[in-house]
Amino acid sequence: MRKVHIVGLGPGSRDYLTLKALKVIQKADVLIGARRHLSLFSKFKKKTIYLKENYSKVLKFILQNKDKKNLAVLVSGDPGIFSFSAQITKRLKPYEYEVVPGISSLQLSFARIGESWEDVIIFSLHGRTKRGLKDAVSGHKKVFLLTDKKNNPRDIASFLFRKGIRKRKVFVFKNLSLGDEEIIKTDVETIKDSKDNWNELCVMLIKK
Repeated sequence: MRKVHIVGLGPGSRDYLTLKALKVIQKADVLIGARRHLSLFSKFKKKTIYLKENYSKVLKFILQNKDKKNLAVLVSGDPGIFSFSAQITKRLKPYEYEVVPGISSLQLSFARIGESWEDVIIFSLHGRTKRGLKDAVSGHKKVFLLTDKKNNPRDIASFLFRKGIRKRKVFVFKNLSLGDEEIIKTDVETIKDSKDNWNELCVMLIKK
């Protein structure tokens, strides 16, 4: 029986791709994912389907072809952390799919600064509002944030500053695992006035 494979690609570089993930991708008939993910495997000459806000259409394709082709859905980091994976698995029976774990941006971020992440709270602002953010930051020692262009580090810091949360350390991790990776250690007050051009490949740790 064929299975839909949901493959975690890690933080971005192929250096952090697991051997299991690579084997699944090599055997797949069709690769489904964002352009930057698919570009990593262009040499394999696979049929590809671009994933970009066309989730309903892609889900329909998966359901129609799951028994006909070997499908590999490529997702950032680990499929278990705020991923397209959840939309797929709830439409399939457990024996119809396999999740291939990947190294998350959370894991690599904490590895970079040499800290444990067992006491961290994960909060996603990727395509979401800031509802609940103030309470999460004020109530926990470590909050790891998934950002996007709108909810970028400067915007997040400005929001927290206005809400009276000012005495916090901030780590910003840009382009993790890539050639232009950068880790910025700062604080809420400093980063709210930053002129940096933040991009989507950016995650953030706020720490007491």
